[in-house]
Amino acid sequence: MCGIAGILSFSDRPVPVDAVRRMSRAQRHRGPDGENVVAFTERGALRATDASRPVIESSRPWAVLAHNRLAILDLSDHAAQPMFTRDGRYALTYNGEIYNYLELKQHLPADVPLRSTSDTEILLNLLEHRGMDALPMLNGMWGFALLDSQHRELWLSRDRFGVKPLYYARADGFLLFASEIKALFASGMLSAKFDVQPVVNYLLYDDWSVQDGKTFYQDVMQIQPGGWMKVTRQGHETRGTFFNLRAEAIEPKSMPMAQLIDEHRRLFRDAVSLRLRSDVKVGSCLSGGVDSCNVVIAAADLLRQQGQKMHTFTIAMRDGGIDETAPARRIAQLNDCHWTSHPIEDQLQFDTVLDFILTNEEPLPLFGSIVQYELYRFIASQGVKVVLDGQGGDETYCGYTWFYHNLLGQLSAWEKSWWRWRIRRRCNATPAMLKRYGRLETDVRARVNPAVYEALNDVNYDQPQSTTWHRIAAARSWSDRQAAACENHELRYLLRDGDRNAMRWGVESRFPFLDYRILTATNRMDPRQLMRGGWTKYISRSFPTARQAPRSILWNQTKRGFYNNPQGPFADVALPYIRASRDALARQIGDGLNVDKLITLVEEGRLRWWRLLNLAALAVQMPAMADESRATGRRAA
Repeated sequence: MCGIAGILSFSDRPVPVDAVRRMSRAQRHRGPDGENVVAFTERGALRATDASRPVIESSRPWAVLAHNRLAILDLSDHAAQPMFTRDGRYALTYNGEIYNYLELKQHLPADVPLRSTSDTEILLNLLEHRGMDALPMLNGMWGFALLDSQHRELWLSRDRFGVKPLYYARADGFLLFASEIKALFASGMLSAKFDVQPVVNYLLYDDWSVQDGKTFYQDVMQIQPGGWMKVTRQGHETRGTFFNLRAEAIEPKSMPMAQLIDEHRRLFRDAVSLRLRSDVKVGSCLSGGVDSCNVVIAAADLLRQQGQKMHTFTIAMRDGGIDETAPARRIAQLNDCHWTSHPIEDQLQFDTVLDFILTNEEPLPLFGSIVQYELYRFIASQGVKVVLDGQGGDETYCGYTWFYHNLLGQLSAWEKSWWRWRIRRRCNATPAMLKRYGRLETDVRARVNPAVYEALNDVNYDQPQSTTWHRIAAARSWSDRQAAACENHELRYLLRDGDRNAMRWGVESRFPFLDYRILTATNRMDPRQLMRGGWTKYISRSFPTARQAPRSILWNQTKRGFYNNPQGPFADVALPYIRASRDALARQIGDGLNVDKLITLVEEGRLRWWRLLNLAALAVQMPAMADESRATGRRAA
């Protein structure tokens, strides 16, 4: 788990090494344990130190790679990056973890000598011998750049579900890539300018996810989850896909419910076991919800067999928000875990809110995820660098109530009547909610904020069919709806949010529920088994025993998320900040939206202050970072 960055030149112009250094510094929080910058020249690969600077500049580098290291597996220098193959042809800078790296050793040629015990070296050798055909073999999360110095080609790839980020942009005959958007702007080679269309979708349709590899910023793209891209020395791009949930989902076995639960319990336990592999301390987030409880129960049992105790962490919310310390403490006690709660009330300052927004780089739908940002800060202060998390449990085992839409659509009239009765008992669903379950489009229309139409300029942005919610509504089959939940719904945002909040403090977060084997297994299951008797997440609720977790927690009818939503005093200070940022907002979105009208909507309570504060803070902070880097670059030149 680290930060990666680099630049490839498409022309005779040499890569500015100082630009890559600035990129690396901008995301140093991702890898506080080490930093390396390597320049590729006609003389070969040279480490970019101050002493080597004259030699590198005279050699006119055609590519530069950087790596910020968070040491998790093999803490020695043997695992440092960028890492080279024995002949020096390939160089890898990599962010993430390949959990099954020990099993993958058997797929390497017998004569390959390994200098480290890291997953990085296994990945590098697999890519050397198999190319992108190695990607389906990997069980993990990653964003990597592989440089072929012989053919002068760059390969970029990202894991199946986009757990790890990887952004890129073109500028003046160069390709830039990095783990974070702010690092691209820190190069001083790009302008931080919003793309107005996703901003309109964010304000008008409550749509916070950008599709088709785009971002909220002009010219900044991202490698698609489950995909790769090759870039040649001439700047030509070739793209490919190695994973698609719809295409690769396996057909379910026909088996009794008890056997099905047992099989999924074993698969989930193996997913947790793989994610416990670490040479540093591993902990876990623990809320009062089913998903984090399952993670902690499985991890604690596995560590207990090794003579270790699980470290668990819970946010204590006593002022505005659901306090989950009581059920979390109970789970920790029953499973003999170290448990620490961290209260955050009265601790948050407005400067913290602004840093939280900059950390996440793109607009956020909810203010409440600052709780996670604060929890990871605390976890890092306790010396824990790896944390397991229950994210993905809702997508994997159908925890969202709108999964009922397709379920009811596939049933006979008699079955619908019975299921509606069960759903109302299990999920507190009102008759009005059940009436909507057949048509998700109703939910889409309900998400439109008509007040924002008043702020639109003379440009037609009324294209709701292009939003995330309409993509989900278009999914008619059960498996397509689950795939849409992974590709278009909250998961993309939650993973982005989780990565930034954890890596801001040098913490690696791992998600057992997003093991691709589990998702491909559930994607073709009969929905009546996944949601048996009207219970969402019926299978995962059945994993623990009564000794490990009480029924009052596992079978609670109220959906409990890890995030709470502290209100705080920020509404009072947010509006003055927004007003003061008026000019910055106008420069960013004034072509498509009337900024003064948006501010008025916030003042009148017809637009949430949190939405416009997101945009205002980013409109101020991101361009300032780019401008400062350009000025630094001019002084260095």
